Amino acid sequence: MFLVKEKTLNDVNLLSIISRHFYAKPHQDKSKSTGFALIYDTLDFAKKFEPRYRLARQGVVEPKKVARKQRKDRKNRMKKVRGTKKAAVKDSKKK
Repeated sequence: MFLVKEKTLNDVNLLSIISRHFYAKPHQDKSKSTGFALIYDTLDFAKKFEPRYRLARQGVVEPKKVARKQRKDRKNRMKKVRGTKKAAVKDSKKK
């Protein structure tokens, strides 16, 4: 994660850099805003380090399409067990 200022953005060649901007919060006098961004050299690095939901939001990967019924059944199966056994229930497939 890099803190990026507008001055440094003009100096750096940004043609090959992929960036993810999160927020820009304006200050009280609205003359300046602050925020942060994640900058990656290539799209492959972004795919490696970014969470899948963020990549899906950007349109880089296809979002998971799991039926609502399947999500609810999985949640209810996990409620029945405690502790480390939840991992086994989470990964198990119904036969």
